[in-house]
Amino acid sequence: MTTPTPSVVELEAEVHDLRGRVRTLEEANATYRRICEDDELGEILLAREHEIAVLRSVGEAIVSELDLDRVMTLVAETARGLIEADTVVVPMIEPDRSAYVYRAAVGENADEILGARYKIHVGMCGWVLSHECPLLFGQSQDWWMPDKTPWERGMPSALLVPLFGKRQIIGGLAGLGKQGGGSFRERDLNLLTLFANQVSIAIENARLFGELQRLIGELEDRVELRTRELRETNRDMEAFSYSVSHDLRAPLISMLGFAEILREDYSGGLDADGLDCVERILGAGHRMSALIDGLLQLSRSSRGELDIREVDLTALAHGVVEQLQAQNPGRAVTWDIQAGLRVHADERLLENLVQNLLGNAWKYTGAHDSARIELGRLAGEGAQQVFFVRDDGAGFDMDEVGRIFGAFQRLHPAGQFPGSGIGLATVQRIVHRHGGRIWAEGAVEQGATFYFTLSGDDETGDEPAADGPAVCEIRPMEDRR
Repeated sequence: MTTPTPSVVELEAEVHDLRGRVRTLEEANATYRRICEDDELGEILLAREHEIAVLRSVGEAIVSELDLDRVMTLVAETARGLIEADTVVVPMIEPDRSAYVYRAAVGENADEILGARYKIHVGMCGWVLSHECPLLFGQSQDWWMPDKTPWERGMPSALLVPLFGKRQIIGGLAGLGKQGGGSFRERDLNLLTLFANQVSIAIENARLFGELQRLIGELEDRVELRTRELRETNRDMEAFSYSVSHDLRAPLISMLGFAEILREDYSGGLDADGLDCVERILGAGHRMSALIDGLLQLSRSSRGELDIREVDLTALAHGVVEQLQAQNPGRAVTWDIQAGLRVHADERLLENLVQNLLGNAWKYTGAHDSARIELGRLAGEGAQQVFFVRDDGAGFDMDEVGRIFGAFQRLHPAGQFPGSGIGLATVQRIVHRHGGRIWAEGAVEQGATFYFTLSGDDETGDEPAADGPAVCEIRPMEDRR
């Protein structure tokens, strides 16, 4: 197959195209030689390279700076060097956007300009901020607005560009007066606009960081004030509780003493109704004494320094079990106390906590023929130890769980389960003093479980013993004979 021969017209077209390319190359070479031979053009190129390098280095420094005043000063100083201005100012719009303030000023009259405030429509800066566009004002142009700020009057040349944040205009950057006289040019405008675009986000970030620091400072002050007020209130309440408990005890002891005298020495002179009244007085007095003891216990759980040390929780629990079982040897209770439980805590308060939780379980299983009470640690809860006390007693309605740790809050009638209503409030206070938390789950006649954590117990707990929980079954005395 033969290749077709190009026509004359096609050859002429190719020659014309080649000649065009040659001319382009020759023009480029000529331009390059002219630039190389022309010192002024070479200086311009070097100046542009220097300006770009300055923009890059200063921009990086400004972006990494979070102090707003330092950022503003860096911006003003750099801008003044770039456009060779007599004075550079940074007007920033106030939050209500009705005025602007000169947040930075370098050069002539800088000390007088810094901090000055004007309405948003006043002066050249106000025009740029309200119209959100740049302004190049020189000797060949007349200023068409009737008002100027004192720093702008008589100014032969000015260059102003807006600073845009992420959502809206936040301020501006203005050069007032060209060093050595003359006017600013388009080149200055382009350079200042490029610089403003580079630093505007840094300025906004510094503003937001400063506002955040201010809000954090205010919040810390408020927290400190509230903490101080709460600490004083707690001290007052503890002093009141302790004082009232002691002040009430003396007349109560006197009342109970006289009631005992009536019952023992004068019972023959009283009829059945009179004796019933005496018994009621004694019963109410003993309940009052239990309430006072509870108030004292609650007060003591909030007072004094914590003596944190490693404590054998398992041993504490066994000690409490022996005390409870001695009160009623005839009860059939299976105690499941996990072995190897050790925590960092105040031993005195921890014993109080265990007494209240196990005593609570003992009380609310009392109506059952047999019961099971457990104390252990949850598995698979990560580094923090979560302990629990569980029983299969009367339980409670979960709709009432919000009241369960309140002082004097009772979820069952006092006649059914006696008590002061202080025990669980004391437990919660002890847990909170250790930096832990406590919560409960339950169902009516299906038992209750109380979970709690203690600060620092994640570092000292040993693993459970290899042989598992230590289970001791205690039955009525007559069954063990």
